[in-house]
Amino acid sequence: MSAFRDMLARQDDAALAAVASVGLLRRARLRLAEGDTPACVEETAQDARVKVGTHIVDLSAAGPGHARCECPATGLCRHILIAVLHLRETL
Repeated sequence: MSAFRDMLARQDDAALAAVASVGLLRRARLRLAEGDTPACVEETAQDARVKVGTHIVDLSAAGPGHARCECPATGLCRHILIAVLHLRETL
C-alpha cells in the first residue's frame, strides 16, 4: 500500500473532526450528499489532486492538515474534507 493510501486509511471521522471540527465535517458530508461531486484529477503514490466543484485540492501523504485548496478559506476547508471523504470511499 502506498503512503498516500495509508494516510487515507487513517482518516476516520474522529481524525477528520480533530483536524477540522465536527461542524465542518458535517457540512462537508452534507455538500457531498447534495452533489458537490469530486473528481480525482491525478493520483500518485504520495499525493492526489482532486477537483471539488470549481476548486482544486492538493492532498499529500502528510494528511489533510497539510492539504491546499485554492478557495479563499484560510486553513482546512470543506473542499479538503470532501476530497478526503471521496478518496477514502473510492480508493
